[in-house]
Amino acid sequence: MRGRKLKRLINKRVLEHSIQNCNSMSESSRYLDLSYNTFKKYCKRYDLWIEENINQSGKGIKKSRVIKSIEDD
Repeated sequence: MRGRKLKRLINKRVLEHSIQNCNSMSESSRYLDLSYNTFKKYCKRYDLWIEENINQSGKGIKKSRVIKSIEDD
């Protein structure tokens, strides 16, 4: 059975833990190593998908910024 992913048991307790420890739902999905859509499906199944936890504005999350220095020759 090549190419088939092993199924993992994702229970409500694991989802609640990741939501409490992360700043956003997308960060929680990365924390559990799930795709965002799969994470969303499980959260909706256990009634954990709350609009308050989505964090669209990204508050509290560090953003990587590239600072380029301008050198005069």
